[in-house]
Amino acid sequence: MKTLVLGGYGNFGARICRALAGDPAIELLVGGRNAARARALADELGSGAAGLAIDLSSPAFSEELRRLGVELLIHTAGPFQDQSYDVAYAAARAGAHYIDLADGRRFVCDFPSSLDAAFRGSGRVGISGASTVPALSSAVVEALTRGWRSLRNIDVCIAPAQTAPRGKRHSPPC
Repeated sequence: MKTLVLGGYGNFGARICRALAGDPAIELLVGGRNAARARALADELGSGAAGLAIDLSSPAFSEELRRLGVELLIHTAGPFQDQSYDVAYAAARAGAHYIDLADGRRFVCDFPSSLDAAFRGSGRVGISGASTVPALSSAVVEALTRGWRSLRNIDVCIAPAQTAPRGKRHSPPC
């Protein structure tokens, strides 16, 4: 599967690229704004990985994904709080599956209602929020509720971030 990791040489993107490199089922593309950095990581990874400069804000981004033959787009180029869903829409238009590492509450909460039709129409899957916040929160909830018959509401969850306010705070539900 031809997989493009956007922000592929950044903190999380590089970790994902390292985890995917060498898998014979994946043709890895390390993508970002800086071609030299993308190529340097791809060279370090070997295993046929390729680095390329790609502009996710380009009006021709979807066509570029299609031209490259991208089947899975992993979007790690945050922060997501100020982003639109243009990258996800571009993936759907290009016929690619989509996963992002968004940790922006509104971005993740509104993703299904905004993008369900686009991904269903393309026969592809779009996943938002595949990051530490939902993973850690889900792991804690699972551990604390093992054996429970049901769970209706969660009032507190883990929400780490470098600039997140510290201390007790009420967040509105999704």
